[in-house]
Amino acid sequence: MSSIKKLAGQTVWYGASSIFARFLTYLLTPYLTAVLLDSAYGEMSLVYAIIPFLFVLFTYGMDTAFFRFIQRDEYKENIYSTASASVIGSTVLLTLLMVTFNRPLAILIGLKQHPEYITLAAFIIAFDALSALPFAKLRQEGRPKKYAFVRITGILIYIGIIYFFLSVCPAMLKKNSNSPLLLIYHKGFAVGYILLANVAQNLFQVIMLYKELFGFKPSFNFQRWKHIMVYALPLAIANFAGMINETFDRVMAGTAPS
Repeated sequence: MSSIKKLAGQTVWYGASSIFARFLTYLLTPYLTAVLLDSAYGEMSLVYAIIPFLFVLFTYGMDTAFFRFIQRDEYKENIYSTASASVIGSTVLLTLLMVTFNRPLAILIGLKQHPEYITLAAFIIAFDALSALPFAKLRQEGRPKKYAFVRITGILIYIGIIYFFLSVCPAMLKKNSNSPLLLIYHKGFAVGYILLANVAQNLFQVIMLYKELFGFKPSFNFQRWKHIMVYALPLAIANFAGMINETFDRVMAGTAPS
């Protein structure tokens, strides 16, 4: 009975935190449609349409595979270190590629005037990918309170930064056109501030999950890694197909010739 109560309590923490985080994010939609120009909102939507695709590429089902293999005694010793080393290495490589080729990628998806959006998106995805396994580890270890705290606090940071740049700064500059805020605020960078807020949110997650992210003895078992990848890659392909079904229309709309 105690184990059932414990499971129920953890489920409440995980479920409630996810629902509350999504609710806070959904509250942003009417606000952003009100404060952004139509063109800026379209650019933001386009960037956030490609981020889920790339997140699947960055994580390639490794967090789900971790749950699968941690249940097997012969994998418990180095499954987390092997999976983490894989994700950290691939994340660094893919982030460098996105930052290096930000301009061609921006042209490819119809954002040729804003290659910096690709750079910011790269860091959003990178920090999110680095958090994926630590979050999975928290769930596997039965630590729902820290899981919920990091998730919800990150969302609040995201919302707070967006509100500061899109509402507080413009209001203060109307009162004082020579405000020192001009050093950090530019009216035409609205979408950039939203992406920057997302970078800050995900960086906060990485900082809060630092012990989980790097709290393992460095080791990499290539044979175990191959077994994990055999299980993880079909999941990644399925997730990728799901993302295509959910968001590809926005990507095509953004890249279509005007």
